[in-house]
Amino acid sequence: MDTKKIAELIDKERRLQFDQQSKYMDTLGLPRQNYAAIMKRLKKDNSQVSFNLINALLKPLGYKLDIVKTT
Repeated sequence: MDTKKIAELIDKERRLQFDQQSKYMDTLGLPRQNYAAIMKRLKKDNSQVSFNLINALLKPLGYKLDIVKTT
């Protein structure tokens, strides 16, 4: 999974929908200081960020990540 693109999407949509980073993190129920750490992990090549955390980050922005079997 290319988490760099997901990180860019989250950052862009957060800026458009929330005027402050702290308000976005409040909707997630996480401390605002965690945003920088999470984004730094997402931007790494081998990020090891859980699927559930990515879904939690996307949900307030109106997105959902699905895994679908293609064959």
